[in-house]
Amino acid sequence: MHNVLRIDEVVQHICRYVGQPEPIADAYRKVNRKESRYRDLAAMARTCRSFSTQATESLWSKLDSLVPLLHCLPDDLVLEKRVPPQYVLGLSGRLEKAMGPTCYFELRRSFSPNDWDIWSHYARRIVELSMSYDSDIHIDSRIYDALVHSPLQYILPRLRTLYYPESEFMSSNTSLALTYFT
Repeated sequence: MHNVLRIDEVVQHICRYVGQPEPIADAYRKVNRKESRYRDLAAMARTCRSFSTQATESLWSKLDSLVPLLHCLPDDLVLEKRVPPQYVLGLSGRLEKAMGPTCYFELRRSFSPNDWDIWSHYARRIVELSMSYDSDIHIDSRIYDALVHSPLQYILPRLRTLYYPESEFMSSNTSLALTYFT
């Protein structure tokens, strides 16, 4: 490996470049590009020890939801249930996706100290979090309750920016939990 790649600032710039959104007109390609950025950063974190820290920081610094954190927790703690989407006959005579979640996250037991260690390992990297409403995902209110009653001093200790649009869809449990995030 070239010596210039041993300089943290250079690796940090590379990770920022890989993680940047690319201006694309097509909305479908935007979604795929976003997923690709995450895959690219994750691959960088796993591939090279010199890139690992910076790529992991870039990967976790901005999240669109709590779902990536929930995926890191043990399966016996948080159960992810996927339900096939339901379709209804729309006014136009075409099948349309019915409203309602297709992915549920359910708390199966109380958090153990080890579970909080896992949460902390990733949560400490999050600087920006977007909590916009996603009708396809439902997070059990008991998960938010566990976060509110966490033994941790800060649930997201480095959080600097929280995007939380007001909406009638956001539950009161979510609102209550968000007051304890920092």
